[in-house]
Amino acid sequence: MNVFYQKRVLVTRPLGQADDLIMRLERLGAEVVHLPVLDIIPLMSKKEFKEELASITSCHKMIVLSQNTLRFFAQELKDYFDSLLFKPALLAIGHSTANAMT
Repeated sequence: MNVFYQKRVLVTRPLGQADDLIMRLERLGAEVVHLPVLDIIPLMSKKEFKEELASITSCHKMIVLSQNTLRFFAQELKDYFDSLLFKPALLAIGHSTANAMT
């Protein structure tokens, strides 16, 4: 039984982050209303982020919680990781974040 068939579904994900979910729901027969209620923006500049990373001289694990972090700061994280003599374990929370790391 398809619980989404002929049901109206409200999707509140930000612009640019809802397309896959909307398509899946529509394929299941849902009428999708997209009402983005959030906007994901970085709280610091790339320069500030890079400076903060540089102040961390070593770490054992690097955990990335959100693919949005990678969207904004992927190159800075890669440069930092590459600069370390001893590489920390690189961990991701969630499948989407893990996929964005590859």
